[in-house]
Amino acid sequence: MSARSFDINKYNTKQSNIRVLNDCGFISVLLHGHCVVTIEDNHQVTLHSCGYKTVTTKTAINRALTQLNSPVKLSQKKGIWYIGDQVFFDGYKINLKEGVYNREILSKYFEDKKKAVLNE
Repeated sequence: MSARSFDINKYNTKQSNIRVLNDCGFISVLLHGHCVVTIEDNHQVTLHSCGYKTVTTKTAINRALTQLNSPVKLSQKKGIWYIGDQVFFDGYKINLKEGVYNREILSKYFEDKKKAVLNE
């Protein structure tokens, strides 16, 4: 599913804390003014907690993923957020056209984290 097929009206609720914007081929889901989900026309979805790993943020992200028929959802175990079986991080990308999340970005993220720890 691309940004063009995301039903803004279906997502919008009476909750004043959630807004959905459609701008230049992107759909953005805003929670309290922070962009938690960006959907591009190329089927790429980017997820952000914006530093707020709360139930409300997780719910807003999962509502968008559900509408997009995503094969993965955001979950939490012992205080750690996961997308499927992978650890979540801000900027996490899912390619819905391929039906898989971007392992290349995930691998680079962990390589950078290892380098940072080794250099300390």
